[in-house]
Amino acid sequence: MSGAEPLVSNTQQWKYGLLDFSDAKQFLLSWFCMPCQLGQNRAVMAGRKSFTDDIVTDFLPAFLCPICFAVVNREDIRNKYQIPGSTGEDIALLLFCGPCAMSQQTRELTEQGIPAQVFMDVK
Repeated sequence: MSGAEPLVSNTQQWKYGLLDFSDAKQFLLSWFCMPCQLGQNRAVMAGRKSFTDDIVTDFLPAFLCPICFAVVNREDIRNKYQIPGSTGEDIALLLFCGPCAMSQQTRELTEQGIPAQVFMDVK
């Protein structure tokens, strides 16, 4: 294999755009209860049903340092589903429109078959 051959990757894009507000309830929850949604995303990524199952691991860090926890969550989602991006992009997105990025992450998890919406029944 020569250095000029391109590497083939199985990357995909986010299923929903950053400014896709089609799910207003999800966006509002991300805006008004970000630590809860962050904790919920972390919990379902770890195989738990709710952030209340392990408050110390899933909720407390989201409450104490939401931007740090959100960056780690977003990076984990990107890695799990092979979505291109970088830590720098994640930080910028979360700083300039945290609720938009949170809503996108939650919808991605739900679309991938992991219901992540906190305080809502997912059908």
